Amino acid sequence: MRNLYHAPPAPLPYLLQLQRPYAEADAASAAADTSHLDNKRVEQRADEIKRETDKALLIRVGHWNGWNKEMWLPKSQIEFLYGSRRFFLMPVWLAKEKGIPFTINTAVVD
Repeated sequence: MRNLYHAPPAPLPYLLQLQRPYAEADAASAAADTSHLDNKRVEQRADEIKRETDKALLIRVGHWNGWNKEMWLPKSQIEFLYGSRRFFLMPVWLAKEKGIPFTINTAVVD
């Protein structure tokens, strides 16, 4: 039997024009200065707490949105929310230091 190969259709040229304003807005929000937010806190979701010492936790975050990272976080800098160890607050400066994606559009607390 003969296999037929059907190539996917070429993208329509006007789709790039439609997407350009959104890409430009995303790039602008990523490039914006966020230093004024360093004293605020940001909420994160802990996918798993892998290890714990007296002073720090090894937490895996970002699995649900594709940038999966494991990081040691000092217990003195995080606050768990909602009576569980699933959601926590951490300082924005620490989130940036640990490489958590952060833009001017990221919701902050405090």
